[in-house]
Amino acid sequence: MRNRTKRTCWTYLTAAVMALLLGGCMQAHQLNSLCEEIADECPGTHFEREISISLGPISLGLARFATGFSEDTREAREYLDGVNRIQLAIYKISSPQLDKRLRLPQQLRDLIEEDGWEMVVKSSEKDETAWILYREDDGKIRDMHITALDREELVMIRISGRLDELFEKAMKEEGSMANLVHSKFGKTL
Repeated sequence: MRNRTKRTCWTYLTAAVMALLLGGCMQAHQLNSLCEEIADECPGTHFEREISISLGPISLGLARFATGFSEDTREAREYLDGVNRIQLAIYKISSPQLDKRLRLPQQLRDLIEEDGWEMVVKSSEKDETAWILYREDDGKIRDMHITALDREELVMIRISGRLDELFEKAMKEEGSMANLVHSKFGKTL
């Protein structure tokens, strides 16, 4: 029986490693490139990468599988159900000199002008800037891109999948889209 347990553990470990290797590039290169574009507009400001990760269908499938075993993680699994890809990049800003309003980066303008994305939130104040874009397919939200920058950090998230279901669940918990945006992104949005 003990050998069977060892084999099972090695099987899960191998599956996890293969999922990471086969799930595509683990760094969110697209978001890193967007950070470089933002950094170019902020001379003298240093952006230090804290995390840059891209999870595809295989990696997220493994995450859904892993979250199914514990009562504490089942809620997370419900949020992952409709998600096909997540890219996340967080940069710590070491020498903040964000004393001006930033313009919309070209990469985000290209999403709007060439790929059919729409701007749902645009907030630009002296010390904070945020852009939230989404794209629909057949009347359903399929992609979302969030970029939020303040004097301390730059956070970028890109999510693809059946996001309308995800937002429906989140709005049930928060009461409305306005409450959801306010609770997650603060008063400035």
